[in-house]
Amino acid sequence: MAVSIIGPKFYAWASDTGAPLAFGKVFTYQAGTNTPKATFQSEDGVTENANPVILNGAGYAGIYLIGSYKIVVKDADDVEVWTADPVTDASGLQNDQRGVPEWNADQEYYQGSVVTTLAGVYRLKSGGDGSSDPDTDGGVNWTQLPTREEVDAKADQATTYTETEVNNLLDAKADQATTYTETEVNNLIDAKADQATTADILVTVGTGGDYPTINAALEYLSKLQPVYASAGITATINLLTGFTMAEQVLVRGLDMGWVTITGADAETVITHTALTTDFTTADYGFISYPAFGVSKGGVLPRIDQLFTFDVANVGDGKNGIMAVGAGSSADVLAGAGVNDAGSFGIIADNGSTINAEEANASGAGSFGIAASRSSTINAHAADASGAGTYGIYAYNGSTINAEGADASGAVTNGIAASRSSTINAHAADASGAGTYGIFAEDGSTINAEEANASGAGSHGIYADDGSTINAEEANASGAGATGIYARRVSTVNADSADASGAGSHGIYADDGSTINADTADVSSAGNYGIYANDGSTINADSADASGAGALGIYAKAGSTVNAAGATGTLAQAKNTVTNNGIIFQEG
Repeated sequence: MAVSIIGPKFYAWASDTGAPLAFGKVFTYQAGTNTPKATFQSEDGVTENANPVILNGAGYAGIYLIGSYKIVVKDADDVEVWTADPVTDASGLQNDQRGVPEWNADQEYYQGSVVTTLAGVYRLKSGGDGSSDPDTDGGVNWTQLPTREEVDAKADQATTYTETEVNNLLDAKADQATTYTETEVNNLIDAKADQATTADILVTVGTGGDYPTINAALEYLSKLQPVYASAGITATINLLTGFTMAEQVLVRGLDMGWVTITGADAETVITHTALTTDFTTADYGFISYPAFGVSKGGVLPRIDQLFTFDVANVGDGKNGIMAVGAGSSADVLAGAGVNDAGSFGIIADNGSTINAEEANASGAGSFGIAASRSSTINAHAADASGAGTYGIYAYNGSTINAEGADASGAVTNGIAASRSSTINAHAADASGAGTYGIFAEDGSTINAEEANASGAGSHGIYADDGSTINAEEANASGAGATGIYARRVSTVNADSADASGAGSHGIYADDGSTINADTADVSSAGNYGIYANDGSTINADSADASGAGALGIYAKAGSTVNAAGATGTLAQAKNTVTNNGIIFQEG
């Protein structure tokens, strides 16, 4: 074994063969310790070597020393070859900045504003001249710095220290030039940003709170990573009394679902003029300006506060809560949400998911609750009333679970499904719609047993183009035109439904459609109580078709009405009407 520093090169040989230690590793530590200590690539002492230094194929590398070291040399397979401790600077590179020896008789070493003694590492205090001995002056001019182990441990236990404490330690660490590199300091600062969170967090937003805006609070919380705990680690952003939301909360590809937004006021006002950032054009090709938006597989903070627009129904794509993109999701808690939204109250688009059970999306400018393009919304018992167009709308292969939901008072349609979509709306309220109460088209399905679709401007319950509506015991009374209408090979199952008081037809099946309406009430229709046309079938045993303005039961153009036990005036049919065993045929 031989060790030599020849000029700028450090050489090492294998101890058993004497061959150069090709690709060996040189680990350097502070003398007498296992604390890593840097070496340098050149005599100016500016550029540090990696630690360990990897020797080249000839077994050497440029290694310049500063002071005393422990040196451990290992071969390429990490097998230790030799250790030397101490090894002192052989090149004269390390000269004290004050022109004093490396270590004086009192075992002190000075470099700039840092002094290292056997008792620790000290930094010159502001205003001090460094003339006093840190071991004897009681810290008048010098302050002791933490050890590497202390600072590293500090970064690993960030939740037990204040941010100021951590920053002070990092400042001290940066001043220990003889012990730490700038890269090491920066790495530790990065580690601070990634600190683990092991306890629930509460921050406040608003006047007198921790942060002025929701985004500022989220920026802080996004730097913390909750560790696993069986009970979960949560963060809460509480909006203080009087806070006004003049911002957009837009999450792209980040999981902020461990954060919940709450508020001290019953409602928090959204300033609609602050919604100016287009959230979707770049990624999805359409414009939107949501107050809360999540995309690219992210998770929106949980919404546990009711928000309301300062000006209702302003339109312009200013949505309340929006999820877009595969894997994106939002959770809106009971009683929370956004009312009077400019366009959509709650919308899931492009393969996203929103949980909005018992949420509030009332008074939206266009749609109260909408799912589009293979998206899913759970809107059980949600409030989507008073929408500018549709109360609840599923489009293009989407699903909305809206049992017991309120979609009343929509300007156009109360509950609507289009293009192979599904809405489960048992006992939902779609009353008072301007056009259709419950409407399914293009191969869609709506399950609306016991639902309320009364008072529709045109049709109470309407299935079109191969769609199905299950509406047993539903209320479709008082429709402006037709109580229950099936068209173009569609099906409505409406046994015991109420389609009374329709302006024209109580029940109308057209274009090869089927309506099952045994024991249904289709009384007092303005024109026909039960009307089957163009190869359609109506099963209406024991139905009440009395009081019709024209005829109670009528079938034409190859259609069939089975109405055993039904009441109401029968027409001479152009095909077949069966009533109490008497068949009426065209005469």
